[in-house]
Amino acid sequence: MSISLRFVDFSNEGETFEKIQKFLKKDFSIHRVGKDDLFDKDELAQGNAVIINIGDEDSYAVCETITSIRNSRFGMLPIWVFGDRELTYERLLFLQLGVNGVFDKSFSLSELFLSIDNSIKYPHELQEQTKGIDSGEENCDIRLLHSNFSVSLEGNSEIELTKMEFKLLEFLSAKPKCTFAYKEIYEHLWHQEYHSSKRYRISNTIFRIREKLGDLDGSRYIKTVHSKGYLLNVEEVQR
Repeated sequence: MSISLRFVDFSNEGETFEKIQKFLKKDFSIHRVGKDDLFDKDELAQGNAVIINIGDEDSYAVCETITSIRNSRFGMLPIWVFGDRELTYERLLFLQLGVNGVFDKSFSLSELFLSIDNSIKYPHELQEQTKGIDSGEENCDIRLLHSNFSVSLEGNSEIELTKMEFKLLEFLSAKPKCTFAYKEIYEHLWHQEYHSSKRYRISNTIFRIREKLGDLDGSRYIKTVHSKGYLLNVEEVQR
């Protein structure tokens, strides 16, 4: 299996790319791409994942690139941000925008490699192993408890949510297995006109709900619909 990584470089130096290329080349093919060429030359169509080297660039430009990828037809591509400096402030911001991981100088390249390997290589191998096998869909009972803004999964103990988290889950539950657009979700929850720059508010709330439901990858309860929005992947919700 050949996995191709696109290395988006905000640095004018090639030293970081050469270091990462040397470390990853045994298991991945990695190609350096200028930030201005990422969409112009359709580089994303040829990659399985993206690594962004922030360099000394202001985080705003990197946020724009992440948002552009997530809003494109390649919005499901895994993204990692890498930097040779501390990214303490930027880490939460990048994660809210939907990146898979943030690695700065406090992390080793081995951790970056394992994160990529676990997110891409193993799922691909599992998909090959199970190809042609109909595993069926698992129906999960969800019960919304309005009295204390909590949810119960499959009759188990209650999981407490914030009011905003509960409202978002309740909104999705109005039509299970139907996709709700980012615009619909945002304007319903925040009662403001939607702009793509505000999408991080939705993704951040979804992340916290998934974390509490034990569904961080979104494979079971709340699914991401590429470039559109989210859906609640259950047959029925008890209210």
